[in-house]
Amino acid sequence: MLPFLAKELVVTESPLYSECIFDKLTDSIFSSDHFLIVSGLEFVSGLCEKPGNHSTLVDRLKPSHYSRFSQLLLVPDVRLLHTTLNTLYNLTAIDKVPCEQLLALPHFIKLLIKLLSVSADQLRHDGIKIMSFKKNFVSKDPPESLGTVC
Repeated sequence: MLPFLAKELVVTESPLYSECIFDKLTDSIFSSDHFLIVSGLEFVSGLCEKPGNHSTLVDRLKPSHYSRFSQLLLVPDVRLLHTTLNTLYNLTAIDKVPCEQLLALPHFIKLLIKLLSVSADQLRHDGIKIMSFKKNFVSKDPPESLGTVC
């Protein structure tokens, strides 16, 4: 994905075009590759900047996308955390539906509150360990340094 192009795209122009973009976007976000995930998140943020994309984003992003966003908040990687939070901020600024989707996730508010108590040292230390295992860096269990939030 090329996140810098997202700010110029209007994905509602053609249903086939829109479907193709969102298939690639979903592949990126659900990838196990760190750089594809970050690129996909930045692409979503870029799409949020163009008002013509707002209704398409609201319609195309499913509960599974929002669930994935919350999973990514558990990865102790500063860049991924920042990009995910920025994406969530941009999505929630365009409509109330993304807010409702996030609030529907179990323990999402607890997760955000828990993130407030995480120090930069915890992210840096665990992030270094995690990056050495790139293939499986997104675990289903929350990292020990963040504690249990679910």
